[in-house]
Amino acid sequence: MNGSRWSAPLVVVLLAMVPYLNGLRNGFTFDDVTIAAQNPRIRSMSGIGRAFTTDWWDGKHPQSLLYRPLTMATFAIDCAVATRGVAGPIPVRLPPDAARAFHVQNLLWHGAASVALFLLVLELSASPVLAFAAAALFAVHPVHTEAVDGIVGRAELMSACFSFLSLLFAWRAVRDDSQGAPRSMLAGAFLLLALLSKEQAIVIPAVPLLWILALERDERRELIRRPSFRWMVGALGAATLLYLCARAAVLGSPVAIRASDRVPILVDNPVSNAEGIARVLTPVRVFGEALRVLVFPRTLSADYSYDQIPLVTSVDAATIGCAFVLLASVAGVLLLRRRVPVASFGLGFFLLSWALTSNLFVVIGTIFGERLLYLPSAGFCLAAACGLMAAGRWLGGPRLAALVIAVLVVLCGVRTWSRNSDWKDDGSLFAAAAEASPRSCKALNGHASQLLAAKRPEAAVPLARRALAVFPSYPSAHYTLARGLREIAKQEKDPARKSELRGEASERARWLIDFYAQSPGGGRDLADAWNMLGCLALDEKRADEALRTFRKGIETSPDYEPAITGYGAALAMQADDASDPESKEALRRAALAQFERALVLDPTSAAAREDAMLMRTALASAAPMETRGPGALADRHATNGDRLLAEKRLDESLAEFREAARLQPRAGRGFLGIGTVLVAQSDREIDTRRQAALIDEAIESFEHALALEPGNPSAHMDLGIIYLSRRRDPAKVVQHFRAYLALVPDTPRRAQMEETIRKMDTAPIQASR
Repeated sequence: MNGSRWSAPLVVVLLAMVPYLNGLRNGFTFDDVTIAAQNPRIRSMSGIGRAFTTDWWDGKHPQSLLYRPLTMATFAIDCAVATRGVAGPIPVRLPPDAARAFHVQNLLWHGAASVALFLLVLELSASPVLAFAAAALFAVHPVHTEAVDGIVGRAELMSACFSFLSLLFAWRAVRDDSQGAPRSMLAGAFLLLALLSKEQAIVIPAVPLLWILALERDERRELIRRPSFRWMVGALGAATLLYLCARAAVLGSPVAIRASDRVPILVDNPVSNAEGIARVLTPVRVFGEALRVLVFPRTLSADYSYDQIPLVTSVDAATIGCAFVLLASVAGVLLLRRRVPVASFGLGFFLLSWALTSNLFVVIGTIFGERLLYLPSAGFCLAAACGLMAAGRWLGGPRLAALVIAVLVVLCGVRTWSRNSDWKDDGSLFAAAAEASPRSCKALNGHASQLLAAKRPEAAVPLARRALAVFPSYPSAHYTLARGLREIAKQEKDPARKSELRGEASERARWLIDFYAQSPGGGRDLADAWNMLGCLALDEKRADEALRTFRKGIETSPDYEPAITGYGAALAMQADDASDPESKEALRRAALAQFERALVLDPTSAAAREDAMLMRTALASAAPMETRGPGALADRHATNGDRLLAEKRLDESLAEFREAARLQPRAGRGFLGIGTVLVAQSDREIDTRRQAALIDEAIESFEHALALEPGNPSAHMDLGIIYLSRRRDPAKVVQHFRAYLALVPDTPRRAQMEETIRKMDTAPIQASR
């Protein structure tokens, strides 16, 4: 290792980052959406404290109590960077391009973890060449792509980085007995940070046992007598105890899963239901899969759910082979402990950190995941580097060893680069997972769902059927299949075939209703199933049946927007069939009320917005021209204004809304439309004076609408947003957002708006015009 003392760490950082640079273009995938893109807890820096008082899923998965507050807090930093300069409240879901800030921080943590490993191995071995080889293999290994490319994988990166630093200072404390106390406290502090990032670091206090194992009996006794050793053990133990107390205080349990809340997790982890010999043999087989992706990472997958790794119910050759390698690894730890202690440490670290997530001793939430190998792979890479260097010296000298390691680093880097594209979005991720894990019902169904979203039901249905062939009782696959069959039926010309497709879709929906009716906490999923039946009834023009079915969904989940929109559509269908003009108008107004209610619950619902616009048009044009009153004409002009606004034809839209306000001056809709168009015009305006004048006029229009209709939630929302985005009068932001929340307490934006209110109260925005 020539050059300055920083040259090797710098190269390690470059090796860790360069293979992942093409991944910076990726968006949010899978769990990233819930944890990062749609998480109200990370929308402001002032909300970081909440991360330390809630679990990872914010109570959405009570059976899986994960406590990773430090990782969650770092997401708030990413969100602040990604939304810097954004006017108005942060969107309910961050756009894909906002993911770059999250990916950059992941990459920085991976680089930091790689350097921390380099420093640790350097301290343990006093060999810069070995430290560089181990860290280089770790930096580029393709198995880490799930942890680095998946934003939620940051928990692995942070926990490993802090774990390596904890061990580094723990080793220094034992080695330099005179400085044991300060370094031991640093080791304990880093362990606490590791545990607050992810619970897998709980194995770190046991790692010093691997150091003791390599010593003679007398040396071992002398080491244990050292004050520094006792300081180290005490510091690591205190950090662990402090973490467990924090978990218990926040989550009510110091362990990952509450026994009282334990539910079957057969899809994610078949071992959870395994009994007898399968309970032991299956984790042994999983060990073989872990070694496969570490030794030959050509095929990688984001999912290994049921039945990609089948339960092993009897002894076979493959399982015997996996057991032999496992036992040989344990033997290697013992046999190498004096001859090659660093290799022994690497193997021991790999086995110890793998054991916690192996399902061999404790059942966790998944049977296997490549992200779980991030920490254990450090020991594997260290042992591999030792083996490669020894083999190279035996066969041809150090140059051959260096050449072999360099070739491996390049090959791994290329594989990592190519793997990053799989994490671009959910579509590419599930397509790759379904190909790599063709027996995983979850991967197959996920791919089918993404194909449905891409309007390819004919490709989605066979995948959903394959998922059900793997696991016939998988509810998500039943729902995906029902959706796909319905979409194909819409395009089918043959009436008999159309009826057959809808009939099967209906059977799937009824199966789901029976399934979720017997499942605790299945309200939203049950509403989904009722909604599917209602949509099928609408497709067949059975309005009365659709009404009854949508009503069931609303009774199950009163704020379920799709069922409310569907209920309105069924009323509109009844209106079309009504012959009496008064009944027709009454039904249309009832339908419009449902669509507007749906829009209050979910302002982003395109179906509810389009249906509401069509219904307003129908009401405005229903009566003959000579009998139309100002209200009907005003509705028609306002509807035209909505349409023109959506088409970005702002001047024409403004004229329509002004006419609506002229015809119906005591109604708020026309004035709300005027204000909305004026805000849009101000965004296009370059002249700052003209821009300010448009904003002033928009505020005047919104306030006039609110004076006419004090209970109109849209007026409060519009005023709150305009004051917030223009940095004007924080007291009014708080006033209007609070008024909106009082009128619409169940809005999906509640957490986001409450956070804005807290910010306004604690750090008022300076008024500026």
